[in-house]
Amino acid sequence: MKKKNLICLTTLSLILIMLFVSIPITTVCASNYDQKHLIAKNAKENIYLYYDKESDGMYKGFYLKSGSKVKHFDWESSTSSSAVISVSALKGNYIAVICTTGTGSGVHTENLYILNKKTLKELKIENPLDVLKDNVISKIDAPVVKIKIDNNTWTSTCPDTELSHFFNTVGYESIIQYDLQDTYFTVTLPAQVAPAFFIGEFKLTYKWKSKSSTFIPTAINFNFEDAAVKY
Repeated sequence: MKKKNLICLTTLSLILIMLFVSIPITTVCASNYDQKHLIAKNAKENIYLYYDKESDGMYKGFYLKSGSKVKHFDWESSTSSSAVISVSALKGNYIAVICTTGTGSGVHTENLYILNKKTLKELKIENPLDVLKDNVISKIDAPVVKIKIDNNTWTSTCPDTELSHFFNTVGYESIIQYDLQDTYFTVTLPAQVAPAFFIGEFKLTYKWKSKSSTFIPTAINFNFEDAAVKY
């Protein structure tokens, strides 16, 4: 009798261990987040975003809730009133989250995170800064600015800017903004030639590629403004 009970207990223990192991370690209990910390939502898709902590002008850590699933992410976003924090649903069962990492005079930088809606697993997406670094060649012989992408070259002159203020090359790190569509998204990065002085913008288009199982950059466009844009 004791042997039979021992076998039953051993079997039960194995079942409990298997159940425990099968639970994704990234899924957390709903009680781990504060419902008062709701910062963005898409009620139609039953998607909710809660911040974890607030410190030094930043929200640090987020809980994303999709249906009954909840997962914590080490994302950060500015608490500024001008900061963008949003959650959207993309076709193909994906969730897009935008956080603003920097705001200020001549600065607005956003990060985009895309996750599988069913598993809440984050997709790997190539950083737009790396895409431009690998594909754009620029040179500034003040006040002349040249930008080359593949076989296309743009040239412009900025006569109203003090020559000593010009950079050696065009910068594009100060402003990064995302625009989401149902099946793709774009990233806009204004081209900076001097402090707080922009002459146009790069626009990258990312589309879903089944072979890569993620969104990849498929086009890089650039346009010079008729007049320099100041932010």
